[in-house]
Amino acid sequence: GLKLGYPTLYYQFLYNVIESGYGDIIIPFPQTSLIASRYFRDKNIRPDLVYIDASHDFADVQSDIYAYTNICNIVFGDDYRTWDSVKDAVNSSYNIILKSLGWRLEVVGNHWILRK
Repeated sequence: GLKLGYPTLYYQFLYNVIESGYGDIIIPFPQTSLIASRYFRDKNIRPDLVYIDASHDFADVQSDIYAYTNICNIVFGDDYRTWDSVKDAVNSSYNIILKSLGWRLEVVGNHWILRK
């Protein structure tokens, strides 16, 4: 369902952030991943890390990875083992460009982590 135009899952996320005691360091930014990355880039905001949980389409995942590796030192996400398109996009991004730029790829369970 929706509440004030946002999925109720968003409000559960906010509750979890506050209850966990991380409300002072986690800043929700309810935008599409690419719009958010452009905003951060344009405002010269450099997040320490970004968790991507967006589209599972190969091209979208790859676009998100490239957008955020330009402004962050750690980019990570999930669905590595459950979506072939996510796994292929992560591996392709890493092997074609990021590896040569000094990035490291780690896979932990179903999560992928790119570190500069």
